[in-house]
Amino acid sequence: MFVQGSKNHGNLVNKKRVFISDVKDENSLDCIVSKVKIVQIAQNVNNAGTNVRKPTIDYTAEEYAKVTNTNLDFVYHLTQLAYSLLKESGNGSIVFNSSVASLTSVGSGSIYALSKAAVNHLTKSLACEWAKDNIRSNCVTP
Repeated sequence: MFVQGSKNHGNLVNKKRVFISDVKDENSLDCIVSKVKIVQIAQNVNNAGTNVRKPTIDYTAEEYAKVTNTNLDFVYHLTQLAYSLLKESGNGSIVFNSSVASLTSVGSGSIYALSKAAVNHLTKSLACEWAKDNIRSNCVTP
């Protein structure tokens, strides 16, 4: 997962910086947000994902938590934390990475599919809710 920002460096207004975050590290959200606050963020790309493929009745609570925490919770909270910076940019953009499994059964597992379907709906909700702040929200479903 990364966020891309720019900082005004004299004549180099559009200089890009990329911040990479490990979704398995619980301190990663605070770390990435503290780094991003030094720049003007215009884009938040949420490209986190993991999966455990098995029949629904065989999933453990830990596997459920691992998949939903990575695929949904982390991207939700990072986007929430990035809101003020995206708004401040005057032209914010959020890109979520989902999956075709969110739209139809492809045998990738029920937890993966439900977590990516939730990302699709989050994308739609934010597109409506944050449009007034000139923040776009889009989702790629490969």
